Amino acid sequence: MPISKRNFDKIIGRIAANDPILTQVFLSEKGPGDDGAARIAAALEGNTHVTALGLWNNDIGPDGAIALAGMLSDNSTITALGLSDNGVGDAGATALADALLRTDSDSAVATLGLSSNGIGPDGARALAGMLSDDNSALTALALENNDIGDAGAAAFEDVLHTNFALTKLSLDRNNVADVVEYKIGELLRINGEADSREEARGRKIK
Repeated sequence: MPISKRNFDKIIGRIAANDPILTQVFLSEKGPGDDGAARIAAALEGNTHVTALGLWNNDIGPDGAIALAGMLSDNSTITALGLSDNGVGDAGATALADALLRTDSDSAVATLGLSSNGIGPDGARALAGMLSDDNSALTALALENNDIGDAGAAAFEDVLHTNFALTKLSLDRNNVADVVEYKIGELLRINGEADSREEARGRKIK
């Protein structure tokens, strides 16, 4: 059920006031859309207590994702962001990837959910680029039910040879060949099992 304007305003007010009791904001199926996402992003810019933000199935498109991306590059508190079942598309995925890739980014996002968002190979390549040079805090990325195909999946396979942080990557229902998924799974398994970057690097070279 969509959230009422009054209740949404109350949540925005608590976020903007940096309410220490409010550490998780979950608004699944509440319908804030791009404008609501932009308001949430603006309120979070000075917030130091919200660690998890879930906005699943809220009609958020590229514009909303771009607003959230702008906030993420300067936010060092949020560790989990859920945007599954929206419509951020390649443009939104690319904006989020760029924000998390920036070398001057303060982002601490470890878990990112982008399943069912109309993301294709271009968005997948941008997200894979975010993981390049191990320059990311991200450990789990959900991309089920998009359309990244083998071309997008290949970008993840390539980058996982030099990324040692990501341990979970969900690619079900993406038209990805079994052999490509297997190779990605093996690289993720090494990341999860290795006791150090050096061990992971050595096992991937073999």
